[in-house]
Amino acid sequence: MKLNAEAGYSMAEGAKSTYETLTSWDKFNAATAGLVHTITNPVETFDAIQGAAETFADFLQTA
Repeated sequence: MKLNAEAGYSMAEGAKSTYETLTSWDKFNAATAGLVHTITNPVETFDAIQGAAETFADFLQTA
């Protein structure tokens, strides 16, 4: 049950963030800069994805 609540909250936050990014010029520019950084720094991006996957795996073990 806890995992479902977390997933629902995350989806709502994601939708809110997407809306704010698309309707705010400053947030859109920041998102674009972040995307460019992600593409031009693949090792850093891979390390971040690996860290997120490990954090998620730890979360699932405690859920």
